Amino acid sequence: MNGLKTTMDRTPNSETGCPDPALNFSVIPNLSSDFQAKKVETFNTALNHQGPFSVFETPTKRYVISSEPDPVTGECKDHLRVVDKETGKVEDYVGTITPTPEGLKITTEDGKQHEIKFSEKDGAPFVQLDGNKPELLTSAQGKNGAFYYDPEKGLWFAENANLLPLAEAFREGLAAKVGPGGDASASAQGNVLNLNVGNKDDNNLLNLPSLPENPVAVALFVAMLVVSFAFVQRRKWVPKSGPGNNTAK
Repeated sequence: MNGLKTTMDRTPNSETGCPDPALNFSVIPNLSSDFQAKKVETFNTALNHQGPFSVFETPTKRYVISSEPDPVTGECKDHLRVVDKETGKVEDYVGTITPTPEGLKITTEDGKQHEIKFSEKDGAPFVQLDGNKPELLTSAQGKNGAFYYDPEKGLWFAENANLLPLAEAFREGLAAKVGPGGDASASAQGNVLNLNVGNKDDNNLLNLPSLPENPVAVALFVAMLVVSFAFVQRRKWVPKSGPGNNTAK
C-alpha cells in the first residue's frame, strides 16, 4: 500500500442531539500490483461499511472524539478525550473539531490546537498526537464495526465487531470465573460449559465449573455418581415379589 487517507463526517447522535465527528479511512493501493490493488479495493469497501470511526486505540492510549451538549448552555461542543491506559488519566479537550489532510484537529475554547495525524509506514497504520512519537494504530471502532491491525502477522482486518482484543482464542469463546475475593474475570480460553472447548491445556472432560476443584472431592463425586447409577439400574432389573410375579424354584 502507498498510504492512508482520512476524511471527516458528522453523524447525528439521537441520544445527545449533537452531530458527532467521525473519520472515514481508506487505504491507498500500490497500483504496480493488480492483485494487491484488488485486495485493497475490497478492504476499503469493508472500511466504508464499518465506519465512520470515532475511537482509536494504540498500545498505550485511547483517543475518543464526540460532540456533547454543554451542561450549562446546551450548545453542542466537540470533545477529544485522550485516555492513558496505564494510569487511567483522561485529558478532555473541548472545542471545535475540524478535518486536516492527515486527520483532524481540535481548537479549544482558549485558542489552543491539538492535532491527531494518521499515517502508514511499511504497511502498518500509525497515529500521532501533536508532537508526540507516533504509535501503532492497533484498532479503530466505527459506527457499524471495527478494523484491527495484527502486528505479528502484518495484516489488517475489518469486522462487524466491537473493540475486543485481536486473539484467535476469543473466536472460540470466553471463560468467566469468580476468584476467591469475589472478583469476576473473563479470559479467552473457550466456553467452559462446552466439554469439547476450553483451556487447551485441560484435555479432561471434567471442566464444568460446577465440579469441585479438589481432586479428592472430584473422585468422591464421580464415585457417588457411579454408585447411584448402579443402584438405579439394579432396582430397574430386579423382579418385584407379589401376585402375578411368581418365580420358578
